[in-house]
Amino acid sequence: MKKIIALILTLAMVLSLGISAFATDSEDELTSTAVSSISGVASVTINGVNAYYETDSNGNTTYIRALLTGQTEYQLRNATIVITCSSTSTTVSGTGISFTKSAKKHTASADLLNKAYTVSIGGSSYVIAAGLPDGAVSISDSDPLRITSLSVAGVSCTISAENVQNPFMGNPAFNGWTYVSYTATATINGTINDRATASASLNIPSGTSAPVANSCISSAVTGNGSAQSCTLNLSAASPKLVISSGNDSRNYYLIISDNSTVTLTFGFDFTEAKGSTYYTGDVKDAVDTLVTQAAAAYGNGTGKTYGTVVVTAGTTAMDLMIEFADIYEYSDEVPEGCTYMATLNGIGEFTFGNMSGWMYTNTAVWDDDGNAIPRSWNTPPVGGANYVLSDGEAVIWFICCDYTHHPWS
Repeated sequence: MKKIIALILTLAMVLSLGISAFATDSEDELTSTAVSSISGVASVTINGVNAYYETDSNGNTTYIRALLTGQTEYQLRNATIVITCSSTSTTVSGTGISFTKSAKKHTASADLLNKAYTVSIGGSSYVIAAGLPDGAVSISDSDPLRITSLSVAGVSCTISAENVQNPFMGNPAFNGWTYVSYTATATINGTINDRATASASLNIPSGTSAPVANSCISSAVTGNGSAQSCTLNLSAASPKLVISSGNDSRNYYLIISDNSTVTLTFGFDFTEAKGSTYYTGDVKDAVDTLVTQAAAAYGNGTGKTYGTVVVTAGTTAMDLMIEFADIYEYSDEVPEGCTYMATLNGIGEFTFGNMSGWMYTNTAVWDDDGNAIPRSWNTPPVGGANYVLSDGEAVIWFICCDYTHHPWS
């Protein structure tokens, strides 16, 4: 019987199967409860913004949180915390953070970019954390990790930043909560002859560097306050330029299109898989590994498992999956010339039941909070190796638990 089911599944999915966001599962389940006041505290501000107090449903910790509206990542990295107590006798101390006292005020400087600090106020412990609002974020003129200017093939890029904010700042269920994505975007009116050796001009602050490691730049550049010529490899679907200063670094994802390319949303989704009863043990570990890798490949720093990519016209859905498999050493499962996907990192056909496997959609949609709605996703009636990617569409590879929920479109 299982062989018959397998044959039916293969016939139904062979035209569409292939390899295949970022949020810990508990984010959907967590809730926060406002705490009206903290004993002995008149106010807490972070960079001049009044903090609020909450407890989360997965513990008894009281969090002191602030959302720094209108501020930048640089300001978040260099935050000033002021705790004003009701009495001069109230003590304040912290772990990994030092306060200076002036009457009732206790002041400290701290890096709050995805970092939280345990603070004792009057003998009771609290966790201080902060973040930035969702949406567009400015880049400070004082930020050593900024790109002052970048041009590719003589066309100036638009440098921008956008944040995705998890509201549970400081909660140990999460490795981070502020995800600022930095992009450099340009449209070339013409064709870059060789996207692997695109000519560019880069201006970064003095002392800041653009290293070669994990970057698309061919030779390292050290900033001197002026524009310097360089060569960029734009042949990958989601190339990035790394900017470093001291122990800090930042990725800028390059979205550089020309007349020979198409720009689209592309990546993975694991909503169905993570909602399955099979999502446990080794299966969970394997899926979680793919989530991390997909976010690194396509998330453009947002933590999502999909994002904007630029590919040469004629690229197919399977071409990018083969590229992904090559990067993360899954080529034994997804070799060059692959036309049918069985597994990736051991996950795929029958992992989530007799109706399960990998599929792709060109009708991907998300709700207002960025959550996938896979039950509404249809699949193209053509194999991934023959599906040519088009400008402006959203193509997502995903694990389905029941292929009958996803008819051909």
